Amino acid sequence: MSGPAHLIGMTAAAAVLSYAPAIASVDFDPSSQAAAQAYAHYTSGNAEAAVTSSLRAVEEDPSNLDYRLLLADSLTLAGRPSETLEVLVPLRDERDYRIQTRLAQAAWDSDEPELAAQAFLSAADLAEGPESRAYLSRAAVLSLLQANRREEAARVFDHAWAGQFLQGYDSLDTANVALAVGRDAQALWAFEDAQRYAALPGRAALDAGYAAQRLGLEDWATSYFSRALADWPADVGSEQRAQIQAFVQQQTYGS
Repeated sequence: MSGPAHLIGMTAAAAVLSYAPAIASVDFDPSSQAAAQAYAHYTSGNAEAAVTSSLRAVEEDPSNLDYRLLLADSLTLAGRPSETLEVLVPLRDERDYRIQTRLAQAAWDSDEPELAAQAFLSAADLAEGPESRAYLSRAAVLSLLQANRREEAARVFDHAWAGQFLQGYDSLDTANVALAVGRDAQALWAFEDAQRYAALPGRAALDAGYAAQRLGLEDWATSYFSRALADWPADVGSEQRAQIQAFVQQQTYGS
């Protein structure tokens, strides 16, 4: 019984990109009325007005990077990722964390996973904090998987793991990414780290059980599967539950 752990892991791992790391606010010249208005509209959530004002600020001072970033942020707020890319792609070679994080998210939102992967990797290299580096490294792996570049995704994961970029930060996310690239041992490490702080939810426990089983760790698998049975994922069928129950019974009672 190998189970669909990689598929479950990949589904959960895709959710890692549903949030982005905090991005520093931009600076603007207080003498620029357009930039001031754009920033005010942006902070109040008035996206379209922010786009209009930030466009005017860029037209007034095309070389001002902060105004371009404000325009990119306004377009993102307005749900216009392809236009955000148009603003940011000319800056793609700049070693600037603010640019690369915005470019990565816009590329992901625009279904451009290869570009997203490049930008996430660049941003990870530039990240100052370990938590941001962990998030960006995971996101790069997922982007490569989305681009059907599985071998490269595995290499990026292995490099990040060897560099200690992933361990200890959002361990459930790290476990799911590890499963998605077929790294069961690393996934188990991350699951174990996660449950030091809270009991694993049913889906995570199920994934952990399959990973342990593939590694031949039957006692670990039994423990994880027992947890999964106590909190069974609603979208996993009864046939699979019966298989897990049979396995746990066999390991526990030998019959």
